[in-house]
Amino acid sequence: MKDFLTNIIDLLKENSSSISVPIRTWKKGVLPPLPTFPAISVLPNVENFGYNFSGGKYRVEKEVELQVYIKSLKIKEAREKLKKILKDITAIFEANYTVNGQVYDLYLEVQSMPDPLIAGRDVIQGATIRIHGYTNETKPTRSVSTTISASDENAVINAIYELLKTNKNHENYSIENIKSMNLQSISPKAAFPSVLIGNSPRSPRQRSFAGMDTLELNIPIYIFTKLMDKDWALFKNLDITENIKRILQLDSDLGGRLFSPEIESINYYRTLDDRLGLVYQSTINYIGSLYEPLTNTF
Repeated sequence: MKDFLTNIIDLLKENSSSISVPIRTWKKGVLPPLPTFPAISVLPNVENFGYNFSGGKYRVEKEVELQVYIKSLKIKEAREKLKKILKDITAIFEANYTVNGQVYDLYLEVQSMPDPLIAGRDVIQGATIRIHGYTNETKPTRSVSTTISASDENAVINAIYELLKTNKNHENYSIENIKSMNLQSISPKAAFPSVLIGNSPRSPRQRSFAGMDTLELNIPIYIFTKLMDKDWALFKNLDITENIKRILQLDSDLGGRLFSPEIESINYYRTLDDRLGLVYQSTINYIGSLYEPLTNTF
């Protein structure tokens, strides 16, 4: 995701002469409180992981928000200038739909303009383009267990914790800068960056066999980093999220506890948390099925 955001900004900067109104502020992440207008920021929304190919390849849809802001003395003038900027940006992406080789296809979704912000005599008008990029990725070499054993949700959560802990200093996917790793709940005094492995919603039991039921799990893994108006603050969150994703992909069945585990999606948020304050939050949705012994015997 980080490379996609970076290449979007780089592509627009390379073609900035094609934008009729010169852009004064370029940002990867949230804008500062008092940016110089016109301003553009790009933020991640979601990654959806889809169809698996042979050779460990899989399809990814990356969705980001390109936010554009302009300041003027009149609402009509602000909207007209913003429409020109949006048209010019759309033309740039149509001419380079691979975003310098980052994706193989691109889809733009221009959102309607919200009501402007009135700041004294100034009008600040914003608009958003949702950018959907499609690419393929390859999973790392994975370990495979010979059997799938009976398990339960707590055992799976603990196994995820141990997998992350064991690979904290992985040579390719290091997460050594994580200060706090938590199970099921997080302390309000947790240090950043912080990780929380949450609980799965309870799914209906599937038909049992040989004293076993099949249960589907969707375990959220939350990554929290401090929200700041610096590019590196967002990138810290994205780097940790990417490396946790890769570590989870290293084990094809979580030590024989799950069958068909996959990362379904990663959602990205800017959140004001009552306990943690302003944070960048990423949520990895880790899904899989397990065999759970029947509790009733007859």
